[in-house]
Amino acid sequence: MKKLFILLTLTLLVGCGKGEITNENNRGSNFNSDSNSNQQEVESNSNTSSLTYKYDKADVGKYPVTLYLFYNSTCPHCHDELEWLDTIETTYPFLKIEKYEAASNISLFELVNDKMDINSEYVPLTIIGNDYYIGYGDSDSDRFINLFEYYSTFDSCDVVNTIKVSGDVAACRAKNQKK
Repeated sequence: MKKLFILLTLTLLVGCGKGEITNENNRGSNFNSDSNSNQQEVESNSNTSSLTYKYDKADVGKYPVTLYLFYNSTCPHCHDELEWLDTIETTYPFLKIEKYEAASNISLFELVNDKMDINSEYVPLTIIGNDYYIGYGDSDSDRFINLFEYYSTFDSCDVVNTIKVSGDVAACRAKNQKK
């Protein structure tokens, strides 16, 4: 209950906001691309660094992908992302969207934060494959599309589902790095 109160208080005081796409390879610093790293490259701008994956467009949608969203009902950025997700659900039939109100699912929210080494209690928290993004703005839509299209080009592992089922994410993350 104390953690729920802290989460709600933080969201009300500092709100939710713009963050950055992160994976275990670029947490805390810019990710540098090399020839063996899933053809990842980093684009930088004044607000944030973003991770962009390269992939063959012909392979998009070959495999299902789940996008997880943890949100707060009082967060305006969360509402913006929820509205956007509602508009794309039918456009991407390979995409499954799972939405969790963070305060109502605090145990899962904390477990995912812990297992994925996410050092933030802010929402919205969007997770696709190994990657997560804290915050949402209109310009983030293209980044999210890039992520779920990329993960749909190979038989990726669902990290959040792995956490929910067994809690062991190391093999799952490694599988997502093999492409």
